[in-house]
Amino acid sequence: MKNKLLLSTTCLALCMGVLTLSSGTAHAQQEMGSLTFYDIPASEIEAHHNEWVVFMEYNLHRKQCQGYQLPPAGYVAHGCNVYRANTSVATTETVTEPATAVVTQSASVSSYAIHFANDKSKIPANELSIVGQAAQEIEKDNPSSVVVSGYTSTTGGVALNQALSERRAKAVADALVADGVNASIITQEAFGKTHLAVPTGDNDKMPANRRALIQFNNN
Repeated sequence: MKNKLLLSTTCLALCMGVLTLSSGTAHAQQEMGSLTFYDIPASEIEAHHNEWVVFMEYNLHRKQCQGYQLPPAGYVAHGCNVYRANTSVATTETVTEPATAVVTQSASVSSYAIHFANDKSKIPANELSIVGQAAQEIEKDNPSSVVVSGYTSTTGGVALNQALSERRAKAVADALVADGVNASIITQEAFGKTHLAVPTGDNDKMPANRRALIQFNNN
């Protein structure tokens, strides 16, 4: 019988439940939101957190399981299932293609993260180059839309953090416009102290959560 730990889609968790038996074939299976990982231990994902965070955020909070964002190098995704590349995995679900198949998609997603000082919405000087890189790629790829999303850590109240995340999104959007991006294609979002990149308890100043993301399709 399967024993799964299904984690909330509002948490970008890197600690996942493990399944050890399935129809007589031993394999590890773990779930996060709608994503199911096969034979990929949580410790392996945690060790390469920066490589996984964009893929997981995109699938938890945007177009889930649609292949718009590929997993890190060395892994493949089929719908909501994620596998290690070049490894054939026996599962109880029907997999119509081998795990080594290449996912075909018309566009991939570029994502840039800008991090902020605690309780601040001014872009730090050492983060401005990231905005510039994003602006250059936007100019080159000419996407039809760009989404700027603001987030905070868990310190402070809900209303305070919502307002702070809005200011962070606006600061990054304004910086993109200053770098030549057309303001009409930019959409701003703000999530306050929800959708954490690194799950923490309340009143935690985790730097990785004090961020804004720039995301767009590159064709």
